[in-house]
Amino acid sequence: MNRDLYDSQEFTINLSDPNEFTKDGVRRLLASKTGSESLDEFHGRYQLRITKNGIAYIKHNWQFPTDSDLQNHAILFETWHRSWVGKDAANDDEWVNRVYNMLKRWWDRCVKDGPHRMGDAIYADYMP
Repeated sequence: MNRDLYDSQEFTINLSDPNEFTKDGVRRLLASKTGSESLDEFHGRYQLRITKNGIAYIKHNWQFPTDSDLQNHAILFETWHRSWVGKDAANDDEWVNRVYNMLKRWWDRCVKDGPHRMGDAIYADYMP
């Protein structure tokens, strides 16, 4: 996989690894951002993404997806406001459960269809 898809410093979850893909893993993923990383015109915009290899991460400094983003990702979720990441978000059990269920349902659907046979990334703006 192209490591440029996400910064190697980013916290990621391998959705195919049951030791990583847990509610605590999702909690750590949310806490890995502070809500103040973005410093450009898209300040405070974050996007949960899943690569075709099943790696989930949160992109900050959101901008419109490039062709490479579309080809190398299975799922791109709606953008989030900065209040949906950080320690407070990670301590909100209802939000953690919702993000966990979004990841699980979309990734299960993707695996069933075969993420490497897919074309461009799916925009996930609702629960499957």
